[in-house]
Amino acid sequence: DANALLTSAWLLIEQKEYARALEQVRAAETALAARNTHSFHVLADLIAGVAEIRSGNIERAVSRSAAQRSRYESNDRIESNWVAVLDGEIALAQGRHDEAVSKFTSNQKKVWLPLGRDSSTLFATSLLSRDGVARVEAARGKRSAAIDQYRRLIAAGNGPLEPRHVLELARLLAAEGNRAGARTEYERFLKLWAKADGELPELAEAHAATANTR
Repeated sequence: DANALLTSAWLLIEQKEYARALEQVRAAETALAARNTHSFHVLADLIAGVAEIRSGNIERAVSRSAAQRSRYESNDRIESNWVAVLDGEIALAQGRHDEAVSKFTSNQKKVWLPLGRDSSTLFATSLLSRDGVARVEAARGKRSAAIDQYRRLIAAGNGPLEPRHVLELARLLAAEGNRAGARTEYERFLKLWAKADGELPELAEAHAATANTR
């Protein structure tokens, strides 16, 4: 199933398994070849583009962006959001910070989902780059601004809580020398990931950080 393959690809990106993620995207595209599932093609371009960026292949991501733009429907808010996400990721990777902020901000507009839409709804309602502006501020060296962005993201009422955003906030607070604040967020992250695989490096990092601030 193409949707399952694309979901798997995104999970692999989160695990930094970029080559495997791209394999899953290609498998999804093969499955999509005989089906009229336009939005999935646009989503596949986005996921593959992000995988290429995070593995250091910016030119391939740019090619994916061109393909995505050639087939998305501009009057479809969801597809337009996916295009803006990839544009923003490319701009950030290339150091075009103002443009990246503009793209990440534009894709945060709410969308109304039609009844019966397929399970790509997951990617429509929980955008892949919700922390894009925060990452731009961090890339600029503006840690305080990045901290404010992550605090906003994890506040109640701002969509599903992403534990990795809590972890990023802890890292930034630690870098700012706010040991107490960092410890609080590391401990919060550990509670959120209490049932996660104990071998994950994020857990080891958080355990080490809390041990060092006792």
